[in-house]
Amino acid sequence: MPADVHVEDAKSRITKGLPSVWHRSDEWYSFSENPRGKTGFHILVTVDEKSYTPGRATMGADHPLGWWHGVGKGHAMYSRSATAE
Repeated sequence: MPADVHVEDAKSRITKGLPSVWHRSDEWYSFSENPRGKTGFHILVTVDEKSYTPGRATMGADHPLGWWHGVGKGHAMYSRSATAE
């Protein structure tokens, strides 16, 4: 389903070079817990639910799509992307 993706951290090496907003088609998954509220999680990109119809899988105004979090002395990166373009 087409939607707008917003880069939240344009200074990250992971998001460097991406447009601040881009329109793409994908499968937009929701999560039982928003990672933004978890200690040590850093949100990189979000999806704008106003740009598509999430149905029952809504997360509301804040729908993180990609982030990193600390694991031991390192980082793990999560990105939900199964490109359907």
